[in-house]
Amino acid sequence: MIPGIARLTPDRLPARADESAQQTLEARLKRKKPTCGKTCLTAGLALVFVLLAAIIILPMFATTSRRERPRSCANNLKQMGLICKMYAFEHDGVLPPLAAQPGVFLMDPDTVYPDFWNDIRIAQCPEGPDADVEEPGFEHNSYVYLGYALRNEREGRAFLEAYRQALRHNSDFVEDLPLPAGFEDAGVNGVLPRLNRHLEEKDDYSRDQIPVMFDRSFDHHRLSRSLACRKEPGIYVLYLNGHVEFIWEHENRFPAVQWFLDELEELSRQQP
Repeated sequence: MIPGIARLTPDRLPARADESAQQTLEARLKRKKPTCGKTCLTAGLALVFVLLAAIIILPMFATTSRRERPRSCANNLKQMGLICKMYAFEHDGVLPPLAAQPGVFLMDPDTVYPDFWNDIRIAQCPEGPDADVEEPGFEHNSYVYLGYALRNEREGRAFLEAYRQALRHNSDFVEDLPLPAGFEDAGVNGVLPRLNRHLEEKDDYSRDQIPVMFDRSFDHHRLSRSLACRKEPGIYVLYLNGHVEFIWEHENRFPAVQWFLDELEELSRQQP
């Protein structure tokens, strides 16, 4: 024992220390037990914040997706234009012939595949009627290939009638189409000429106004609402000079005219 200091025993603790310990114990006992109220409120607010953020952000991603799909469709047409250009380079400027199979408005696969056209998937537009086909092929295509130089609705009607006549006679489409009776004012020299990159050199043909290929139907109305705040549908068109243009339906500009698309669609249903 240290001299001068008495041994401290519980009964000899200073009264002041005992009171301090008692107060500390009482304070701990009085402290409120944690409850889930505040925790649940915090979690609920966090969940509401996440939901609001999702409501704001997800439509932005959806709009981006809608923009990308039609862009892919336009890019497909540009690739088709490159296929036509490569084929024409080796065939004196003449583009691939139209498929001989009834109702198939596409380049003749035997003339372009696989030497010029090796990716069949570009025959499907992401916005087209056959976009969900698991195994794409030439029979599932989202586009119309004309094969002949058509400058206006008059020549469009002449083409449809000449096409039907060619099918009745089991003819192919490797030559210029003879004009049917009653359409002598269309075409040139009594025929609808095959698509040819040298057409602009004569007979008032302009490559930037001659359609080569386009969407099968007005399937881009979702694009019109998301990008231009307009409700009118339209189609993408590939022209002979290689550029792709979107034509609104309300423009009523060939080939984006409803009667022409309807008749083409009716003919395409005749596929065996």
